[in-house]
Amino acid sequence: MKGLKTILSLALMLSVGLLMGQKQVSNETKNEISVKKTLDASMPVKNTNETTTDTIGWTPGSIPEFGYPNSGLHIYGLTSGGYVGGVNGSDIDYWAQCYVLEESVSAIGILAWIGIKDNISEDNNSVLTASLLPTNEDEAITGFDDQGNATSYGPGPDYYSGNILASSSVNINDLDTTSYADPSLWQYFPFTNPVYISSDFCIVADFKSLRLNSDTAALVWDEFGNGLGLGYSQYCKDPTKYYWVACNCGLTFSGGQGLDANMSLFLIVEKGSDVNSNSYFQGMQLTFPNLTSDPELIVQFALQNASNTSIDIISVNGQLVRSIDLGMKEAGSHHTTIDISNLQSGMYFVSLNSQGSRLIKKLVIE
Repeated sequence: MKGLKTILSLALMLSVGLLMGQKQVSNETKNEISVKKTLDASMPVKNTNETTTDTIGWTPGSIPEFGYPNSGLHIYGLTSGGYVGGVNGSDIDYWAQCYVLEESVSAIGILAWIGIKDNISEDNNSVLTASLLPTNEDEAITGFDDQGNATSYGPGPDYYSGNILASSSVNINDLDTTSYADPSLWQYFPFTNPVYISSDFCIVADFKSLRLNSDTAALVWDEFGNGLGLGYSQYCKDPTKYYWVACNCGLTFSGGQGLDANMSLFLIVEKGSDVNSNSYFQGMQLTFPNLTSDPELIVQFALQNASNTSIDIISVNGQLVRSIDLGMKEAGSHHTTIDISNLQSGMYFVSLNSQGSRLIKKLVIE
């Protein structure tokens, strides 16, 4: 499904203060928003009954799940210039997507669907940064009265305390906007080391460096109505006075409906998924040598239910370098051997695929 929603008003709370320990926001101002670009893409096929997993946020069962229950895909544009969920003329640089986590995971990186970019500077110092943070109570404004005063607060990214669990940057020259149909080829932000998390979390995309270098990029959004109020934008007056604002109350359509949709920021995780361990990660186990110099890679995996299965090897830049169709596999343990003798040394990702869902783990070839 193709589409671009026209948003006709944006509630900007640009004057934010802290007074006697109470959070207060000035009256809102209205800015017109225009259509910028129609996204020529369709939602990759997913099945909500999958046994295997994908990155959190994309995989069926995530809270929230991108593209569910409605499959529309959109890029939203501002009349001030630029995009909602990207570089814009209102200097709103920070955008966040938060998730409910009901188990413990080891995070190895962030995946983002970049729908558009305009590389003016061609400068390697112009970067998009993606960060993983815990969720903290009362970090975000979640409601306003008719005068634009904040009336309620809720969980949001624990960003301004400096509690960043992991962060990764990609320069404007390397940002990939070409692979719309395949999630494995979206832009990857690898962490230097795995990060263990066991509670709700947020992913923050920082577009400030791109804006300051006159470059542009924007995230893809799913359909209006899919969100659970867990998408946020940052409004600030100066570096010491700031707030997160839930997009479903801070960004509005012409009819007054808030932008309750999800941004395409996802977390790649490893957890409880080694073959012969005591637990599955949402129905799948996957094991192989994470560091190898051998010409062949032996991949072991196990499924709780029978399913069509394939394995991809993807470079850190998002290029598909190997793809093996294993056909229908019964529930239980399996293994396969993949020739990697022609692959250059470096970091790759092994993706175990089943009916549109994926479990991805890191591989380093010496």
